[in-house]
Amino acid sequence: MTVYDGGLQAYTCAHCGAISALKRVSLWAQDEDDGMHGTDWYSSRCAACAGESIWQQDEFFYRMRWPGGQIGPVAHGRTPDDVRALYDEARDIGARSPRAAAALLRLALEMLTGILAPGEPDINRAIAGLVRNGLPKQIQQAMDALRVIGNEAVHPSEIRLQDQPETVNGLFMLLNAVVDNQIAQTAAIAEIYDSLPDDKRAWIDTRDQRT
Repeated sequence: MTVYDGGLQAYTCAHCGAISALKRVSLWAQDEDDGMHGTDWYSSRCAACAGESIWQQDEFFYRMRWPGGQIGPVAHGRTPDDVRALYDEARDIGARSPRAAAALLRLALEMLTGILAPGEPDINRAIAGLVRNGLPKQIQQAMDALRVIGNEAVHPSEIRLQDQPETVNGLFMLLNAVVDNQIAQTAAIAEIYDSLPDDKRAWIDTRDQRT
């Protein structure tokens, strides 16, 4: 179940995974004796896909009651298959258990760092090695935030993910950012570079060997 505090202005659509403005419309009920009256139920419509969601308000929160399925954005298109399987599993279970979703995303990151830094099974040493090889600061922070929160999810800690669903939604974004920077952008640059004429690339290789 997706939960948002009353002041939040955006939400993650359970239909398409897009971030949409949260514009709630009151749902009314009709009694035989009293006529129409307001309820604590609301509807919203995604600006991206027009999918409808049904919400219930309690004292402090709005809870998405339908659809009760996936949370978070869809996986990046260049996500490796094994990593994507864990990512999708986290989306499937995230509404029911944010802690389980965070733990699965941490495992997905560990699998991803194993691909990016082959031969290094320890996630901390893998991240450190990537940093030494020029990993951007923001991507290192994304990795470590996901690693730490995923670890904390399965241990008693100050991070109470059951009360912070927006934090879990952010973890999906972090993993997608890592894939985009380390796989998608790298592949796109390599593809363009490889399209250069052979003699131009040979000259560049010779230049670099001289410096």
